[in-house]
Amino acid sequence: MVMVAAIPAFVLAPVSAPVPAGASLLLSPAEYPALIKGDIPREAEPSPEARILMARQDTLNAWADKVAGFSQQNGGSGLGGIRVSPMTNEIFVYWHGDVPEEISTMASEAADSAKFHLAPASHTRKQLKEAARQISSSARVRASGVSMVKVLPDGSGIEVSTSDLDASRRSTAFLSDVRIVFTHRAAAPEPFIGRWNDTAPFWGGAVIENRDGHLCSSGFGIARSYDTRFQFTLTSNHCKTDPLTSTRFWSWGGAELGVANDYDWDRDTTAIGTGAAGGSQGYIYTGDTGQGETFASVSGWANNYVGNLFVCTSGAFSGERCDIEITNTDVDILTENGTIYEQAEGEQVQLRSAAGQGDSGGPVYTRNANGRVTARGLVSAGDVLNTRTECTGVTGTRICSWRIYFSQMSHVVGHYNAVVLTGG
Repeated sequence: MVMVAAIPAFVLAPVSAPVPAGASLLLSPAEYPALIKGDIPREAEPSPEARILMARQDTLNAWADKVAGFSQQNGGSGLGGIRVSPMTNEIFVYWHGDVPEEISTMASEAADSAKFHLAPASHTRKQLKEAARQISSSARVRASGVSMVKVLPDGSGIEVSTSDLDASRRSTAFLSDVRIVFTHRAAAPEPFIGRWNDTAPFWGGAVIENRDGHLCSSGFGIARSYDTRFQFTLTSNHCKTDPLTSTRFWSWGGAELGVANDYDWDRDTTAIGTGAAGGSQGYIYTGDTGQGETFASVSGWANNYVGNLFVCTSGAFSGERCDIEITNTDVDILTENGTIYEQAEGEQVQLRSAAGQGDSGGPVYTRNANGRVTARGLVSAGDVLNTRTECTGVTGTRICSWRIYFSQMSHVVGHYNAVVLTGG
C-alpha cells in the first residue's frame, strides 16, 4: 500500500512490512466461530438496476476486447488507450495515426449497443509502455526519488510520481521523447501484509500464514492449462518469507495449503501448490470477515479497462469492499528491492476503504448479474499516505486506503500457463 510516513517505501519482503501489531493480540482462532463451508450462505444477487449496469459494462468490455485484440494482431500499432463508462454507456478509443477501416467498422457496428467514440492519441500504448519500462527500470531514476510510473489511458504520455521533481526531471531527460507529466508523491505504495478457518479445497479471501507468522490473504484458484490436476492458490509474492525462494503456507486454523515455488516477481504474484493438500476450488469468501460471511462462485477472468465499475476486493482482514472504479491499468511501482510492473489502479468511489494491511493477495473481481464473480486480479498495494481511511473488518492498528493497486489476471494466466478454476 502507498505509505509515506514512518513506514518504509514499498518493501516486498513481508517481514519488513508493517503488520497488525501482533496479529495474535488482535485476533485468535478462539475469537472466531468455526466456519463450516456448508453453513456459509451464497452471496445475494445484485439489484435489477445494478444488473442493467453490469450487463452494459460487459458489452462495453467486449467491444474493448475486440479493439485491443485487433491492435495486438497488428503488432500494437495505432491503439493509444481505451476507457469505458458504464454509467453513460460509452466507450472511448484513443488512436494514434490513421484509423483503420476495421476499427471504423467496429464503431459503426457498436452503435446499436453503445456510444463508440474515436479520439486522437499522441502515442500508441506500445510506445508508452516501452518508454515507461525504460524509465522505471533505471537505477538513476529510482535514485532521483521516483516511486511510480503510469501510462496515461488516453495515449497522451506518461505520469511520473516523485518526491523530488527537479531531480527526476533531470534523471528522465534523455530516456524518452514521449510526454512526461510529473506529480509529487512522498513514497511508493506500501504492500498490504497481514476468513479464518479455511480448509481444503481452499477458497480465495481466506487468511494464510507463512512460517514467520506473517499474514496475507489467499487469491483465486488456478490450474495448469495442460493438466488441471496441478492446482494452485494465488497470493502476492511479497507475502512469502523471501520473495526469491520457496515458502510454505498454512491457513489460520493450521491447515497446510502447500508450497509456493513458482512466482512472478515483476507482477508480485506467486502460486501455492495445493494439489497434495486437497486442491483449490473456484469459490471465494465474500461479505464481512469472521461474522456475516458469504461466498460466491467464480465464472472466469477478464481484462481490466479504465472506467470499469463494480470492482470489489475480498481481503481476509477487511472483508468484501466494493464500488471500486479502475482508473489505470499500467502502473509501475519502484521499490528499494526492484520494480513491480503493470499494476492496475482502483479507487473506491465514496473514498471509503478499498483494502488494507492483511488483504495482500486477496481476490479483486467484478460482480456479475447472475450473482457470480469474474476474476480481475490480486490485491498488492495501496496509497495509504494520500488516501488513508478508516479500516473495515479487523481494525486495531491496521492501515487502509481508498486507492489500491493490484496484479492483473491477464498476466497471471500467461505467466503460469493457467486456467482460472470456476465454481457452480
